[in-house]
Amino acid sequence: MTWDPALNALRDALADLYETQEAARQLAGDSGLDLRKIDFSGKAAKVLTSLLTQAFNNGQVEEVIQAAKKRYSKSESLAEAAEHWSLHKAQRLEPGAPPEKASVIGGDRITVGDISGGKGIAIGRSARATVTEGLGGEEIARLFAEAYERIEARPADPDVDKQELTETVEKIQGEVARAEEANPKKLERWLKFLAGMAPDIFEVVASSLTSPAAGIAAVVRNVAERAQKEAGGA
Repeated sequence: MTWDPALNALRDALADLYETQEAARQLAGDSGLDLRKIDFSGKAAKVLTSLLTQAFNNGQVEEVIQAAKKRYSKSESLAEAAEHWSLHKAQRLEPGAPPEKASVIGGDRITVGDISGGKGIAIGRSARATVTEGLGGEEIARLFAEAYERIEARPADPDVDKQELTETVEKIQGEVARAEEANPKKLERWLKFLAGMAPDIFEVVASSLTSPAAGIAAVVRNVAERAQKEAGGA
């Protein structure tokens, strides 16, 4: 299961509109998803997480958005979430997308060929590129997938807000993506927050960041290792 944190806003918007399993099943059907691969058990947020995960892995998130917009064309939260996803998608190619995509941005028609092996590629007027060596976006997403799943599966706790945990993990994930340019102080602060509020989620995240096989940047791994030692000695 691969979960992209950029889908959180879309899932939350859909959860307000599709509040039952039957409604979510209808959305999946309207979107052309394989119903057999979606877990329709549990609350709306869980069902929609499964639905969007399937859509993301098949490159069908746009189909889900269009199906929802057709039914709820006046929903402002849906429109905002769709815009958020579009901006995110513009920064990376979706899994399963064809090697070439064309987009119109600011009046310019931009065609992107297969650049999977390229580095530091800037596309468009006044574009700039930043090269980050290390893990790619999908690899990092897989690294954090278990943490998001654990957060979703946590029982309700009046003292710990799931959204706050999710946002903290998202911040850590974003900093990890910066590799050696990651800010150690920010990482340390966020990891300490997780350790204090949700030790189970902290352990999942810290273990992922300290795994020798993960290919994590040294600056990130060192911070995570220190956080683990401090948490263990607390």
